[in-house]
Amino acid sequence: MELHNNLFANTRFGIKRDTKKVEDSRSVISNNLYYGFNQTTVDQFQPAKDIVSGANDVIGTKAGENDPKFVNYPLSTPMDSPNFNTSWDFHLQAGSPALGKGTTAFTRNFPNGLELNGNNYASPAPSSFIGAFSTKN
Repeated sequence: MELHNNLFANTRFGIKRDTKKVEDSRSVISNNLYYGFNQTTVDQFQPAKDIVSGANDVIGTKAGENDPKFVNYPLSTPMDSPNFNTSWDFHLQAGSPALGKGTTAFTRNFPNGLELNGNNYASPAPSSFIGAFSTKN
């Protein structure tokens, strides 16, 4: 398992582990950013026996730390909300703590993509930002 450059905003937990079958030396986790609007959310993604942390993770201990500065997304969205609004824009704004915190020191899987129902889905190249999108050009 390799997990790099993921941005977790208002997630219920951090990266969970099976405490009876912990990851081995092949598992690499690094450069992930965590944001929680409220303290309950922040408390639930703190590294613990069942929550894994990685090298160079950006993880605060107080509500509101590490605001990812999305272009358009209400940071107060509850962690258990099933709603999705197509107007949300997860590109990062200048000053985001996710900019320049990603790692390019890994090899992506499926660089030529995977085909599903006639569509090709290419895996993005490793980047220096955390999350799915950088800033808008």
